[in-house]
Amino acid sequence: AVFGAIAGDYAGKYALEGTSGADFSKAEPKIEEMSKTFNRILNREAGTNWKEVMSALQQTMIDYAGTLRSEPSLKAGLAHLRRLKEKAHSTITAKNQHELVHCLEAFNLLDIGEVVFISALERKETRGSHVRADYPFTNPLMNGSLVCKKVGDKIVTEWPQQDEEWS
Repeated sequence: AVFGAIAGDYAGKYALEGTSGADFSKAEPKIEEMSKTFNRILNREAGTNWKEVMSALQQTMIDYAGTLRSEPSLKAGLAHLRRLKEKAHSTITAKNQHELVHCLEAFNLLDIGEVVFISALERKETRGSHVRADYPFTNPLMNGSLVCKKVGDKIVTEWPQQDEEWS
């Protein structure tokens, strides 16, 4: 509680002093888009609830990205997850603000699931708990961190050089 109070004090000071010259005009379109999304979710008369989306996501991850992975199952799972994501965005509904937060959490987890599939497809080896049936051996040349990032609406992967990996 003490550290929370201290953090709150500093956050308040920063909000009052540190952002006075900040330009939020670039964020306005994104803020407007998100506001419309929230209102659409809250105003839908009928649709899918967040629990159904979470259940479908969990089952998709178990079925396609579980203990033993292969390129065909990962590609099928990624396609299935993207259909699920599209359907969730067009049908999910919330009765109140509390449910809206759960809907947004489901959207975040759908994004994370997509990254799991993309990164698992990119890592063409077996290493630790990442077991690929089609690549049963560990590749000593792949001993690095795979970086996934969003560029526009697309998730891209890259293997940084060892010297730039943590910079």
